[in-house]
Amino acid sequence: MISPDPAAAQLAHRQLAALRQTFPSWRIGCSRAGMWYAIRSTSPEAPAMAGLHRYIVQPSAEALAAILTQQLSLIQRVRFRPGS
Repeated sequence: MISPDPAAAQLAHRQLAALRQTFPSWRIGCSRAGMWYAIRSTSPEAPAMAGLHRYIVQPSAEALAAILTQQLSLIQRVRFRPGS
């Protein structure tokens, strides 16, 4: 949930925009409970084998960015082969 405090709300909107721009293959948002989430828009062929996640939930934008950075690193290192 974006905070009712105007300064906090503005910060959250900037964080949301930055995350969406940095990780375009994820749908990113903030729940009413204040949890930040990301849902993979594109699905690799073998996400479980590579340690990739389809859904991620974290308590802050910073924590979500850290996990998404790890996921991006995994995606860049793993090469998927059809049928594997």
